[in-house]
Amino acid sequence: MAKVLAVGDIHGEWEWLNAAAERTEGGTVIACGDFGFWPKHRYVDKETRELVPVFHPSYFDLKGAKVYFCDGNHEDHWTIMELIERHGRKPIEVAPGVFLCPRGAVVEIKGRNVLFFGGGFSIDREMRRFGHSWFPEEIPSGEELAAALSAVEALRREGKEIHIVVSHQAPRAFRFRLSWGAEPSEDGPLRDPTRDMLDEILFAARPKLWLFGHWHERLEGYFKETMTYWYGLALPPKLGWWKDLTPWFELKEAC
Repeated sequence: MAKVLAVGDIHGEWEWLNAAAERTEGGTVIACGDFGFWPKHRYVDKETRELVPVFHPSYFDLKGAKVYFCDGNHEDHWTIMELIERHGRKPIEVAPGVFLCPRGAVVEIKGRNVLFFGGGFSIDREMRRFGHSWFPEEIPSGEELAAALSAVEALRREGKEIHIVVSHQAPRAFRFRLSWGAEPSEDGPLRDPTRDMLDEILFAARPKLWLFGHWHERLEGYFKETMTYWYGLALPPKLGWWKDLTPWFELKEAC
């Protein structure tokens, strides 16, 4: 039976994505940002010592599965912007069976409406190079937030709803402590405005399920005010780097 799996930050380690795709038995993989979309980047292969692409369609062996991913803070955002300009704010097939989902895009998966909204603040931006490994567009714009809220409202006018939201960063409303004792900074120079935007989406959409990555740890909770279960996916190969969502898609009533 085809399954639906969510995965955390892949960072271009395609063997993990392929492993998740195989687990779905021809189903669907949902990736929560920092996917590794660097189509213009090259690296030196350890064996051949040749320059090879970081992202290439030949790296994927999905066994018939489809992959939908939102952008993280570590992606080639300028290329993503070019693709959106060309194709619009809808899922864009960047490799066979692999779809980039722009901020505000909605995908229907097995009868559930899934809203994607990527992006986030890079705490390591000072170590990265402008226009090459870091882009200011990592932080969502007001226009992109408006697009997401418009998508929520458009479905509501049709008598439909957003069942699941997939983001890279987490809404500020979700409170959690990381394994080493820290809580994500709420104030100061590392404050991430993306979290405030995600709060707006949370209260507008009120989804039953929310998925995010970014923190590289398995996290989970329940936000009573919107009755939303939320899960943070870990970094492969840590425990919790993938989650089987199939039960959420098999409920007789919308999850």
